[in-house]
Amino acid sequence: MKQRYLERCIAIIGCMLCVLLGCESKSPAPIAEQGHASVAASKDSPAADPLVQLRLAVAANDWPTAWDLARPVLVSHPGEVAVMVEVAQVAYRTDHKNFAVDLLLDATKIDQYADQSLVNRAVIAMIDAGDMFRAIDLLELAVEKYPERPVLRRLLFDLLVGAEYRDRAARHGRVLVTQRAFDFPLLLSLDNHHRRMEDNGPMKIIFKRSADDRRVLIGTARTEFDDSDYLKSAESCELILATYPDFVPARDLYGRSLANSKQWKPLARWLKTNIVSQDNSVEKSWSDWLTLGDLHRQNGDAPRARRAFWEAAKISSDNALVWAKLAEVLPNESAVVEKARLLFKLRQSYSEFARGDQATATTDTLRHVISIAEILKQDCRLWLAEAWAAKAQTLRPPPELLTTNAEKSSLDEYNAWHEKVVTLRQSLVSDLRKNTPWQTTPLMLSLDLDTESDPLSMGAAMAENTRATNAAAKRAPAKIAKPNAELLVDLRDEAGQRGIHFQGRTAEHLDEPGIAFYATLGCGGGTIDFDLDGWQDLYLMAAGGRPGQDDSVANAMFRNLDGTYQSATTSTGTGDMGFGQGVSVGDINSDGFPDLLLLNYGKNRILVNNGDGTFTDQSRRWLPDSSWCWSTSGAIADLDLDGIPDVFVVNYCAGTDPIDRVCGGRTQNDETTSIPSHRACSPAAFSGQPDEVLLGQPDGRLQPIGESERGDLAVADRGLGLVIGQLDDQAGLEVFVANDMSLNHFFPIPARTDRKRELPIMDAAISRGLAGDSQQSALGSMGIAAGDLDRDGDLDFYVTNFAFESNTLHLQDSSRAWIDNTFASGLLNVTRPLVGFGTQFVDLDNDGWEEIVVTNGHVDFYSANPADAFYAQPMQIYQRSELSTYAQPPIRNKDVPNDDGYLSQNHVGRALWTTDVNRDDRVDLVITHQTEPVAVLINHTEPIHKSVSFELRGTVGCRDAVGSIVELESGDHRERKSLVAGDGFLCQNENVIRFTLPSETTIDEAPITVFVTWPNGKRQPFDCSDSATSWLLVENSDAFGFASPDTLNQTSGQ
Repeated sequence: MKQRYLERCIAIIGCMLCVLLGCESKSPAPIAEQGHASVAASKDSPAADPLVQLRLAVAANDWPTAWDLARPVLVSHPGEVAVMVEVAQVAYRTDHKNFAVDLLLDATKIDQYADQSLVNRAVIAMIDAGDMFRAIDLLELAVEKYPERPVLRRLLFDLLVGAEYRDRAARHGRVLVTQRAFDFPLLLSLDNHHRRMEDNGPMKIIFKRSADDRRVLIGTARTEFDDSDYLKSAESCELILATYPDFVPARDLYGRSLANSKQWKPLARWLKTNIVSQDNSVEKSWSDWLTLGDLHRQNGDAPRARRAFWEAAKISSDNALVWAKLAEVLPNESAVVEKARLLFKLRQSYSEFARGDQATATTDTLRHVISIAEILKQDCRLWLAEAWAAKAQTLRPPPELLTTNAEKSSLDEYNAWHEKVVTLRQSLVSDLRKNTPWQTTPLMLSLDLDTESDPLSMGAAMAENTRATNAAAKRAPAKIAKPNAELLVDLRDEAGQRGIHFQGRTAEHLDEPGIAFYATLGCGGGTIDFDLDGWQDLYLMAAGGRPGQDDSVANAMFRNLDGTYQSATTSTGTGDMGFGQGVSVGDINSDGFPDLLLLNYGKNRILVNNGDGTFTDQSRRWLPDSSWCWSTSGAIADLDLDGIPDVFVVNYCAGTDPIDRVCGGRTQNDETTSIPSHRACSPAAFSGQPDEVLLGQPDGRLQPIGESERGDLAVADRGLGLVIGQLDDQAGLEVFVANDMSLNHFFPIPARTDRKRELPIMDAAISRGLAGDSQQSALGSMGIAAGDLDRDGDLDFYVTNFAFESNTLHLQDSSRAWIDNTFASGLLNVTRPLVGFGTQFVDLDNDGWEEIVVTNGHVDFYSANPADAFYAQPMQIYQRSELSTYAQPPIRNKDVPNDDGYLSQNHVGRALWTTDVNRDDRVDLVITHQTEPVAVLINHTEPIHKSVSFELRGTVGCRDAVGSIVELESGDHRERKSLVAGDGFLCQNENVIRFTLPSETTIDEAPITVFVTWPNGKRQPFDCSDSATSWLLVENSDAFGFASPDTLNQTSGQ
């Protein structure tokens, strides 16, 4: 939600210019009423007095004559403040605004800023003339002279915030808090470092009035930076700095924009000008240090990165982004990590409060205020904490509680929350004294970072390194060469001809506006070989009833018979009728057969595979008795590495409110009018539900993790996407959860070699760089693709987000943290207009490099005109180039038999997962939709190389072997991949690991050896040197190869 501080300044112009110009169009405002002495004009005044003549001209509305008299009046009445104000009025009426501004400014100086209304007039005149920065200078002089005047200080605060002088604004904001002159917009802005929340409209108005002062473009530049459009941000800063090279906000933002966009040559110049050429007496800003830290980290210089981020933290101690950067390079320093987590928790509370009702004491408003005040108290900022509580006490109750027929339960709830606010404020007041500092405790670390490196040497080294980095980047080849052949995508929807006619609808009329919030996620599905015949079957989720009831359309099982599907729902007993969302496949009872975990809005289900082609609902045995919730994604994996399968469940919104609440909106009826309508609610309207860890027990059941172990699992967010595996090259499993409109989670799971050992699960998303985007901002995240996208041996992630947020590409670096590489990969703007849901990394042409595949679709219609709604959206496929950027390859969709042109049409896509329908060693895709049946996209893309796949089976550990690492060696070829579970959004991929073999590799010349590091840490070699394209690797056994159906057919025909 945009804050509108400057709009207040612009609005004041409208009402105060009538004071400056005269409220009546035919006569000037009486000077006496303006607080200045005045000599009444009359016909008896000496005709020779130009002031009398000027007043007569003004009274007659003869403004040209009055302007002709302006200079003679000033000459005859030098230094008279009241006269100067009168002449300024005439100058304004005759459109000599700059003259009027200069005159009013001189008047305030002569008056020594004593008259507050005169200072106000001068400020408003300057803003109206587009001279915002002179207004700031004037206000700073006036506030310094009269510090007890909160009205002028508040105006100064708002202008400084609009001009991105946030550190200068904060000093005045703190004074306003202690002067008791604050409101919620001020409190929100006072603690905002990470993202510009102010509307740039007023700044654009000011720029139109004075195009010469490009400093007002700083708002646009900052917004571009916040949107990760670093090139545009740098260009906007260059426009400003060309005329105003010492404008600090633009200078600092320019450095950060250059570093994030990797523009090495201009960055070297920036470093030389702003870092190297400055001596130690010139104070560096926290932004300078942040830029240096980012650059040193990119160059692998951890000590200097730590020192730079530490210097930034000392300057901006309440800056969440700074502490997050420091936590990323000091992940084992608990004080740093906890400080970063605390500040991000505060940022999340601010965001939730800002989206709500700030004028009424609703229970949500009071709840958010209490959260904010308690966090601020924990951060030892008592003045700010008390201000939040005090302001909340002044809010009126909701109107519905002021009526005689107000519900008692609602009234009691309000009174309880209000009493909590009162009690909290009383405790804060009791701790405050007149001499209480703004923050009561100094920064402390258990290690000394102040001596790690000298600032000047850091800057000089960095300036030189950027030149070297720039040159190296141009000549360094990729670790694994990218083929020159351009990908020609050939994916064809063959669902119908292969026997799939199914749509898992969440509700009726999904092709019309007004979709209920609970129906917006769609239904998922997954790949399962339930009969172990080597052909991958399909399980599809369905809904359509009321959440929590078993009245939905039944889920469906389809058995794969040589590439054609046959309905097997009834025969397998898998037609659950809960409100289906996602599904996970795994061997929950370790009997060798894959079972089903069904994630519902209601009660979840576990369907156990009997091994004879049927399933039994054993939910009551396996799942604990608990109230139902809105579950989305899940996975079966041995989380604590005790040899027994566990379950991780991702939950979305809490309770039944998402089912029944109706949210309003307005739909454009024609070009000029709009009509009220119902639209899908924002997720922020509902509380989140904590995720669940269910630990497998030796007696064959699942038990919720103990309270002492829950740790950050108790945090209630809105989870959608999930990936589980050995994600960071360290022993043990990690869980990555994508959250909707709150920070993502990254949970390293402590191993439990002793079942009595209890270690809390802590969220490391902030210190690992996965909480959000490059600014660690919370996004509307949904799907996750996982794989080694850059082929450097570790796992990378691609997270889909809501419209106007851009999907996020996280590349893992050598420090086991992830870097937002979206902009550098050319993936920023291409996804911004779309709502991304399911996503996977898929090597469509077997060239060894995975493509990024995304299915998109909005959650509702937001226009009465279908052409404007953009509800259905294009599917996206991105191929990597030799420059490590991504672009959409051409698509073969014309003159192809039996192809309906799926890729050339728009769809309301939801879940997306992988399989190999016809066992041709090419990855196929399955996609669910809101408004059309499931699509089965058969991959007919021409393969460049051969591929080989590996299915793992544990014997000492869990059967599914999630968290295993597979390394393939063949001649000079080395490659490493991870086996993960969860697989993103509401889905289950085919549970195999695929490698592409270089074209020059033959089995005779380069035998294939595979090493599997099992979740328990044991590394086992396998000889895979024959012509098989699929392998089963069983722990403590030899490899077993399978020939493809084509090979078998060729053999049988000889």
